[in-house]
Amino acid sequence: MAIYTDLDLTMKKHPVTKDLVKLTDDAAVKRSILNLLQTQIGDYPFHPEKAGNLEGIQFEIMDYVTMARVERTIREIIGIFEPRAKIMELQITAVEAIPPGVRVQITIAIINTNSVIQIDHYLTRVR
Repeated sequence: MAIYTDLDLTMKKHPVTKDLVKLTDDAAVKRSILNLLQTQIGDYPFHPEKAGNLEGIQFEIMDYVTMARVERTIREIIGIFEPRAKIMELQITAVEAIPPGVRVQITIAIINTNSVIQIDHYLTRVR
């Protein structure tokens, strides 16, 4: 039995039941964290505090101060808006490839389960 469930935002239907597919446990928490990392101010009406706003940070010079700001923002947004997860390890790496961006690697323990998941996400400037 699944402890955590969320709707899959792809809105795929189940082939047998014709119902919307649900994400469960690890997949639900992982998708929720990725959604939080990709939110911008204004994505949630009347909740400007519920935004990672990491896209705006990426247009700054990637020095140690900016990297620390990215890390602090990720820790805050997950700590406040995703109570199902606890950050075990967080690594931020500036990537100077084309397109330049920030690689975020998060190791998360899911509360009330024995699961530990790895999230590897690449934040890039959108033009």
